[in-house]
Amino acid sequence: MTKQFDVIIIGGGVVGLTAALALADYYEHIAVIDAHALCPEQLNDSMRVLALNQTSKELLTKLNIWPALKPCEATPYRHMRVWDGLSGANLKLDTQLQAQTELGHIVQDNALKRTLLTQAHAHDHIALIDNTPIEKVSVLDEGCKLISDTQCWQAKLLLVADGAESVVRSQLGVTIWRYDYHQKALVATVKTSKPHQHTAYQIFTPTGPLAFLPLASKNECSIVWSTTPKHAETLKNLAADEFNQALTQAFESHLGDVELQSTRLTFPLIMRHTKQYAGHNWLLLGDAAHTIHPLAGLGLNLGLADVLSWLKCSERRAIDKPFALQKALKAYQRDRKAHVLPLIMLLGSLKTLFLQSASPIVSLRGFGLSSVNHFDVFKKILMKSADTL
Repeated sequence: MTKQFDVIIIGGGVVGLTAALALADYYEHIAVIDAHALCPEQLNDSMRVLALNQTSKELLTKLNIWPALKPCEATPYRHMRVWDGLSGANLKLDTQLQAQTELGHIVQDNALKRTLLTQAHAHDHIALIDNTPIEKVSVLDEGCKLISDTQCWQAKLLLVADGAESVVRSQLGVTIWRYDYHQKALVATVKTSKPHQHTAYQIFTPTGPLAFLPLASKNECSIVWSTTPKHAETLKNLAADEFNQALTQAFESHLGDVELQSTRLTFPLIMRHTKQYAGHNWLLLGDAAHTIHPLAGLGLNLGLADVLSWLKCSERRAIDKPFALQKALKAYQRDRKAHVLPLIMLLGSLKTLFLQSASPIVSLRGFGLSSVNHFDVFKKILMKSADTL
């Protein structure tokens, strides 16, 4: 027997659940299907943190997600300090430039997902179907049909948000532009002898950017160290004391001595960009559509911007009007390509630029960074761009 829904969302991560809660005001029958468990109590402990901009916070606030987070789960950062380890040039961003109380927040990934799952479970319009891999997807004249090994569903609109290695994206026949950054990111939680003062720091080292992101405790940070795969694995396997010394040195002791507080995890950095954001009765969201370098901390913000874009492009009850739905899907594709592809190119160029060690290039990028730092108008443009993805 085929179960009918207005909208089916594949993927119960942050982006998929946010989309479900956002669309629940418009549609009464929404399903979120995931190959893994969708139970708040079964979330594994994770040290992963997420950088959220003001636009993402506003979206989560409208959905009553943000007020449900505990203060210790969302740490505001009010300053940003970025500098080039070779030239010494730096860029400083502060809240007074935009008359705001914070530039953004560092949020615990599990805390955000747990809150989203709790809200979704309690919502009368949302059905959560977990531990159910999708085996086949068929695009129909008026909707999409999905089949697992035991069940079958049909919906007027399919949203695909099942991650970077999306199975459903592949089943739809969507091709991906993929580029290996030839780097790995090492993440960990550390304690510093000096307080972070609600500042997000990033230094461009000769092998890649190293970020210190403030956590709830004034002397704790989450680090993201992007470097060569070989160096990342070496760092991961160092004794704790040796790692502390290497990290303190690479960060130029800006927060004093650094002490490891967690395990160290590494993952490869790969750019992905879909060649097609939407088709007949379906669209891609989040990592299923794009993955970018973490140097600007925009990954999740880009996924939540996908959700906002679809809300902007689609009419209320658009799925009941086939012509309006196809028009909205085309508008969504145009909007996301126009915003995402230039950002991918920019981040790739910055990553390449700051890996160069030739004196003329070091001098040139140092001049550019210092020039931006001296003019508030450039800083404001930069900050606004990071909020309008």
